[in-house]
Amino acid sequence: MQCIEVCVPDRETFETARGCFAADCTFTVVHASITRAAHPCIASAGNSFGGMSGGVDGAINTHLSSFTPEEYVQARVKRMIVERHAGELPVGCAIGVATAHPTHTLLIYAPTMRVPAPLPKDTIAPYLAFRAALLRAAYHGFRSISVPLFGTGAGEVPVERACAQMMRARASIADVPSMMFGDNELTTMRADHRSLTLL
Repeated sequence: MQCIEVCVPDRETFETARGCFAADCTFTVVHASITRAAHPCIASAGNSFGGMSGGVDGAINTHLSSFTPEEYVQARVKRMIVERHAGELPVGCAIGVATAHPTHTLLIYAPTMRVPAPLPKDTIAPYLAFRAALLRAAYHGFRSISVPLFGTGAGEVPVERACAQMMRARASIADVPSMMFGDNELTTMRADHRSLTLL
């Protein structure tokens, strides 16, 4: 992924996120709604059942559906979840949904939670969901993506933790073999997971 735009509408959260992502030049943080995203591929971090009725998801649904009045984008998301995932998209998976919007042509839907609720303090859901979103965007041929902060809405993940896990997710894609091969892969995997829960 060449460029990741993180859209943050809240001023205080924007300042925090900008500081967190400063060390990783792949990320650009902008003080704006994701409906004003610069890239044609945008992501939504919702729930496993495709509900997009409130918060960032609701804004994205309204924004993208304005050009497809006969069918809300949420309906497309839900239908794909039913057809391809038997009605429930697990955290750590993502789907790509084409839209009729002239600027934002692909929505990546990557849940951070099964149902809307605060996430556990040691959750790694932002990592899992964001990693899935990046891989799905690449699968569809996009090398740039605009995203919200994963897990910081209904999930109530602290901004600093969400940013750290998102950076770790991006880095992990370029470091696949490190935990899959070698004499001590089980020890390495456990250490990696433990470090994620402490971010």
